[in-house]
Amino acid sequence: RQIRVKQISGSLARRLVCWVRAGETLRSGARYGMIKYGSRCDVMLPAGDLIALKVKVGDKVHAGTSVLLTYVEAHGHPNARV
Repeated sequence: RQIRVKQISGSLARRLVCWVRAGETLRSGARYGMIKYGSRCDVMLPAGDLIALKVKVGDKVHAGTSVLLTYVEAHGHPNARV
C-alpha cells in the first residue's frame, strides 16, 4: 500500500532530518527520519482505503511503537498496521 508522510517543521526550531528519497519503498515500522523540537508529521492515505483508527486527536504517540491505524479487509479483519 502507498502511504504519504509529510514532515512539517515547527515555527521555532525548524529541525527535520529525512534519510530517504521520494519514491523509496519502506517496510512497516522502518525509520526514515527524525523530527525535533515540536515539529509534526502528517500521514495521508489514498481515499477509499478501509481503515480502523487506533488513535484520536490529542493522543500522544511515540515513533516506532504507536499503532495509528489498521487496514481492514472487506470481511472486517485487520490486515496491516501503520
